[in-house]
Amino acid sequence: MEGQERAWREGWAARRHGRRCGRGNSLSFPGVCILGARGELDKALRIRREELLSVYERLGDVRAVAVAKGKIADVLSARGELDEALRIRQEETLPVYERVGDVRSVAVALGEVANILMARGELDEAVRIQQEDEWPIYERLGAVRELLVGRANVAIILLRRGQPGDREEARELLGLALEAAREMRIPEAG
Repeated sequence: MEGQERAWREGWAARRHGRRCGRGNSLSFPGVCILGARGELDKALRIRREELLSVYERLGDVRAVAVAKGKIADVLSARGELDEALRIRQEETLPVYERVGDVRSVAVALGEVANILMARGELDEAVRIQQEDEWPIYERLGAVRELLVGRANVAIILLRRGQPGDREEARELLGLALEAAREMRIPEAG
């Protein structure tokens, strides 16, 4: 119990100092995030499934349930259970965000689906989802930073895939990402 208490205290201290785990969502329980960061994935998964998810289900908060399931999918991905993580993202989180009209969360969920596909080696589909489904949402929202990150991620996928023309497209995407980073004055962009 002492280790779990320490994890909760560390998590709450991180929250007080402005550091957040996961996606910075207010539904994150810092102690669970700390467990995941420490590699205690079984404990993190058990707490998310047995305790946190049931709270949101009892409250009837469908969006919070989808967020909690997304965090479960994150843990499953970290454990290498990619098929189940993908199923949760595609069948249990994405449809909820679409139904409640949470457009930004739809884009984030699409990006997570693409990340899982990339981990499974399905690079063509990962690129397609990002370019055709995720990016247009960020463009409509004016979410420059998210678009910048998306372009950099696709560039990495293209370089990994290595098909004819991928290197040139990756160079173009990285150039666009760098230009946006400099316009946003992100220090790492120089």
